[in-house]
Amino acid sequence: MKTRTCFVLVLLLLTSVWAAAQTETATLKSVQLQKTETELIAQIECEGPFTYQTFEMAEPNRLVVEFAPVTKVLTESAYEAAAFGVSTVRTAQFQPQVARVVFDMVGGFPLYKINQTLNRVVVTFWMAETAVAEAFPAPAPAQEPPPAAPPVPRTVADIKGITFEKVNDQLKVSIHTEGPAVLQGFRLAQPSRLLFVFSPVEKVSAPPAVDINRSGVKRATIEKQDDKTYQVVFGLEDNQPSFTVDQKPDTVEVLFRQEAKPARPDAVPQAAAPAASVERTFPRVHVGGLFGSYGIDSRDFADIYGGSGLISGAEIALFPLTTKIVSLGLSGALRSYSKEGASTYTKDPTTLTLKFTSVSIVAAFGGRDVAPYLAYGSDNVSFKETSEFHEISDSTNGSHLEAGVYLFPGIDFLSAKVYARYLKATATIENVEVKLGGMEFGIGINVCLLRPKR
Repeated sequence: MKTRTCFVLVLLLLTSVWAAAQTETATLKSVQLQKTETELIAQIECEGPFTYQTFEMAEPNRLVVEFAPVTKVLTESAYEAAAFGVSTVRTAQFQPQVARVVFDMVGGFPLYKINQTLNRVVVTFWMAETAVAEAFPAPAPAQEPPPAAPPVPRTVADIKGITFEKVNDQLKVSIHTEGPAVLQGFRLAQPSRLLFVFSPVEKVSAPPAVDINRSGVKRATIEKQDDKTYQVVFGLEDNQPSFTVDQKPDTVEVLFRQEAKPARPDAVPQAAAPAASVERTFPRVHVGGLFGSYGIDSRDFADIYGGSGLISGAEIALFPLTTKIVSLGLSGALRSYSKEGASTYTKDPTTLTLKFTSVSIVAAFGGRDVAPYLAYGSDNVSFKETSEFHEISDSTNGSHLEAGVYLFPGIDFLSAKVYARYLKATATIENVEVKLGGMEFGIGINVCLLRPKR
């Protein structure tokens, strides 16, 4: 009865995890590169609802565009660019629901801007640094722009999109509109924000949010106040950047610049912070050996062979679905148990040999350093009892419930586990039922393969 109850609980757990995995996700469909005399344009197309964020990485220099929730990548793994400072464009399924498009740089970062239109994210690179620097000079630090006289009231037909581009140590964010905008600007604290109110507005076709994460600006969001009024809100870091605003007929340009904090004369140089440790993840394949103690439930066997005996074997476990919360998989194992004893009447030497073949459904939880797990499955048990005067052999089927903990000692290709396992199996020999099941306690040492990235 206890085994059946635990089996029902495991099935309910697997059903809930499977249902959570069915949430709507997107597909990274294509990457198209277009080169002109002045720029390199990368068009990244996704199918389904998605969000994205971008960030730079160094040593070597890379620009990363990260998409979620994405569970399928149909693109090529790499594209040759060889233009405007970009050598290669790579794509990969970085996590179970996160895909990345990585732009590898030849040296330093070129100038670039990022824009989203419907189901595409467009990244544009160019190298005209001198011309861009002359067009966008650095603003005066930490000074609010004087209030401008409001323009002639006209309706904004559409807020079409928000784009941004990096120019040296400055960030230019453009709010694209159809028709001149009538707006008001505010700077708010707790949390730090810069807010522009557009009114009247007929419609908004831009995405509701764009992640920026540069020059002290976290992200830009478009929020509705009423039927004709919308606000564009820039979330700022605590070290607020200075900014200037340039209003054009179809664009509002905001130029941000984050000033470096002056060092105190008596400041002591601080040691560099240690690099963040890479998060270990639950491996997809475990192959290893099992060692433990097995005690048979049957009292008749205990009278002949005494208490528990050594059991050993080999196991392979496959986990096709791994997340930060749970990993689901199948395992197969072969075990062998042998013990010598003496018959209860004649005291003749006798030997019992059991061989177990098992298949299990496994659910492991977590996976960084310690991962508890549950397993349930079926077994085939073959047994053989021999002495000088008789030999009996047969096989039967049974089921088992197992619980334990996977341990990761910090070596990527090794894991261990500690477990307790109860087997229920009964054989019929000459119309007599013989219990071959029992309790097993043991450890396993595994070689780990195909560890997914985070």
